[in-house]
Amino acid sequence: MKDKLYSILIGGKAGEGVKKVAQVIGKMLCQQGRQVIQMDDYQSLIKGGHNFSEVTSAPEPVFTTYQQQDLIICFDLRSALEHYHQLKPGGKLFYNSD
Repeated sequence: MKDKLYSILIGGKAGEGVKKVAQVIGKMLCQQGRQVIQMDDYQSLIKGGHNFSEVTSAPEPVFTTYQQQDLIICFDLRSALEHYHQLKPGGKLFYNSD
């Protein structure tokens, strides 16, 4: 199952829509017939603090998220630096460089 498992992390500032992006990705994967689990981290309730969500998907039921990510999407450099070490070899990282 590990080769069919796909894990995505979305990170950014509180209030930027991190959770919503994870929900949209999760729904899209569900519509493709995959099983999905989403975990939202809320370390900061202050607007602008760091937040992230993880989405893990597989053809079979998934019961946990994984520490190694196939794709990391970051809305800011802080998130990219904080989560870069979780990227699988050959994984992709995208971040907003503004």
